[in-house]
Amino acid sequence: KKRDLLDEVITKKKKKTIMMVTHDTEDAKAFADQVIFVADGQVHDPMGVAEIFANPPAAFKDYL
Repeated sequence: KKRDLLDEVITKKKKKTIMMVTHDTEDAKAFADQVIFVADGQVHDPMGVAEIFANPPAAFKDYL
């Protein structure tokens, strides 16, 4: 149900920027174009979804 709701919201918001905060990496893969990862108070530069999961920053690897 959550995924259906997110899909509906994002479909309606085409050409809009939406900021989504999640701990669910599968949601990030499914819905994001870019990811800004925050860990231990450090904000990492935005990365494309494919890039962050293929070549994650060291701090991000603990969360995969």
